[in-house]
Amino acid sequence: MTRVRPANTSSTSSLLRTTIQSVASDLPIDTISRIANAIESMHQRHEANKQDAPEDVFFRRLDEARAAESTTGIHWSDLPMQFGLALQCAQLDHCVSGLHGLLELLHADESACASGQAGLGGDLTERLFYASRALASSARMTLQKMIEHIGSAQV
Repeated sequence: MTRVRPANTSSTSSLLRTTIQSVASDLPIDTISRIANAIESMHQRHEANKQDAPEDVFFRRLDEARAAESTTGIHWSDLPMQFGLALQCAQLDHCVSGLHGLLELLHADESACASGQAGLGGDLTERLFYASRALASSARMTLQKMIEHIGSAQV
């Protein structure tokens, strides 16, 4: 059986070449063609199933995370900036939004305790303080990275 390098033909998908490029030279061309056909068939079935199936929330959410979605629903990655900076903006946005929510909870707890009502309790309040410190620290580090990134781009 002759072993040859796969040709760049339509029967050999780019996904297949990317996935097994270093191994492809050791495979017979008919094996490569069968694998490529199986991948193409799976892709066609997947596309057909996508039209019939309800939205896959799990993968949609992962796509949104990759697009650096903000807390307001915009995608930072759609704005005219480098993708790394967009991710940092999204990180800062999420930290500030989370910190805001935690501070609202802590303020409500303080108000309830001041008026003699049961609050969140010492243990939960302490954990919320730890979480707020962690969010503030993460926001500070992200902001520092953004400053360094923007500063290095201007040099």
